[in-house]
Amino acid sequence: MTLARKKGWMQVLAVVVICSFSAWVLASGLNGARVIPSSKVAIYDGAKKIGEISNEAPLPEGKILSSDQTFGLKLDGIYLVATEKTKVAVSPLAGGQDIFVQEGRVYFAIRGIKNTLVFSTPQDSVTVENVIIQASTETPMIKGYLAFENKQMELVVTEGGQLRVVSAHGQQIVQPGNKMMVRTAQADLGGGGGGGGLLLGGGIAGGMTVLAIVGSPDSGGAQPATSPFQPK
Repeated sequence: MTLARKKGWMQVLAVVVICSFSAWVLASGLNGARVIPSSKVAIYDGAKKIGEISNEAPLPEGKILSSDQTFGLKLDGIYLVATEKTKVAVSPLAGGQDIFVQEGRVYFAIRGIKNTLVFSTPQDSVTVENVIIQASTETPMIKGYLAFENKQMELVVTEGGQLRVVSAHGQQIVQPGNKMMVRTAQADLGGGGGGGGLLLGGGIAGGMTVLAIVGSPDSGGAQPATSPFQPK
């Protein structure tokens, strides 16, 4: 990447961050989903690398994307930022789309959803039934992240409102300060950690999947990481 081009990208990125991905970024008039690289983004079909993207381009649907640097994805009403080394794919569903994180973390800003939206990882998946945006929010968006790290799925809302989601474990509301975790139960689950957490589901057995809502502002739990959409 030339120095001028790199500077140009950084200027664009700075403007986007300062504007907190405001309406012009997520306007409904966007012509299709796009990939916005900051360096080369590799395209994988399974484990096989089949191409690279180095400039803004249409999204390769259903293909795993990964880069050594952060990169963006623009969807209809949704903006995503994948962190370094993250492996992410967006696939069409009947009347909607599935945002799949195979490994790593993807931050999101959501203005609203018109169709089915699914967040999934190799561990599990949740369907977003509704988004509830705070009326007092200066920029009307819900911000948070989806992660699959250490064989654990996390869906976190950092600010802007609530997500009403449903999974195999039932319906839940994820709000700012809450962390929805899905993991394979281990024998040491009774051990410490996750103060104030609520485990949902039946009995716990080896290899069984459990869901927890932890980190509630009222429970004294740890707060989630700051969204990259927040101006520094």
